[in-house]
Amino acid sequence: MSLFLLCWQRVGVPLKIAEWLAELDLEGNTIVWTPHALDQFKVQLYMLEHIPTTEHHFQLRNHLGVMYEARDICFADDLPTGFS
Repeated sequence: MSLFLLCWQRVGVPLKIAEWLAELDLEGNTIVWTPHALDQFKVQLYMLEHIPTTEHHFQLRNHLGVMYEARDICFADDLPTGFS
């Protein structure tokens, strides 16, 4: 029995459902959202939108060669990792 299954069972998930959840996550393509995880995800998205500008942001050039800040350098699906 995997640690993953034991963890699900520890919080009261029946073995058959824990096995089904484990199969969903075989290649890391499925995220099961709880209301708490979804709230945390929304908080992180808000924080990313409101990060103040600093000289350490990535800089890009537009088609005219003018430098501008590339503020959004991560994808929304990078955030859930710690909350799923």
